[in-house]
Amino acid sequence: MKSYSQHKEDVVAQEILAKLNVENGFYIDVGASHPINDSTTYALYERGFRGICIEPQPHHAIQHRELRPLDIFIPVLAGAEFGIQTLHLLHAEQLATASAATLEWWSMPKPGGVGPHSHSMGRMEAPCVPLNAVMEKYRLPAIHFLSLDVEGFEGEVFKGFDLAKYRPWIICAEAVLPWSSIRNDANWYQYVIGSGYTEVHFDGYNRFFVANEFNPRPAQNSVPSG
Repeated sequence: MKSYSQHKEDVVAQEILAKLNVENGFYIDVGASHPINDSTTYALYERGFRGICIEPQPHHAIQHRELRPLDIFIPVLAGAEFGIQTLHLLHAEQLATASAATLEWWSMPKPGGVGPHSHSMGRMEAPCVPLNAVMEKYRLPAIHFLSLDVEGFEGEVFKGFDLAKYRPWIICAEAVLPWSSIRNDANWYQYVIGSGYTEVHFDGYNRFFVANEFNPRPAQNSVPSG
């Protein structure tokens, strides 16, 4: 399997989908960023999957419409409620966050020079829309794969997404602070587990969950590391 994502999240997703006998279907990619580079869903797009890509940075909108014309691209920030949210930008187009905790972490000097001394910060205002509203508008027949990579804003995304009503088969969510192994999922992990999901994989960065009704042999939920 060819991988386009940073940590082979797309390979893990395809392996789980194969175990669930899903050959093609639908995804939601929240924090989609570039349509190909470091994408968790482009490998699925190549296989015939289709879906919704959500990304507030305007230059990515042009790229998606050119390179993934069969997907729905929504130029917003997914969050807990409707409104306007400040998006903080790192001087690397893949990295942006609406999380104050992540912004503080980014501002600290890191090994190898990553930090405020080597990267400039910017900001933009972005419309914020709950995933519930996106689901209500587009009404996908199913969600086989949900990817969340929003640099620490995952908890706010989950607040606006009713997992009791909308049941992604697989969820992949970034669970640590950028450039670290520091756990950053305390504000959403129990919500996912309590909504009837079992954690099936942790790659050191992302936690993968499968909805219990789609998992043929639900395993004991793993104890989160951190």
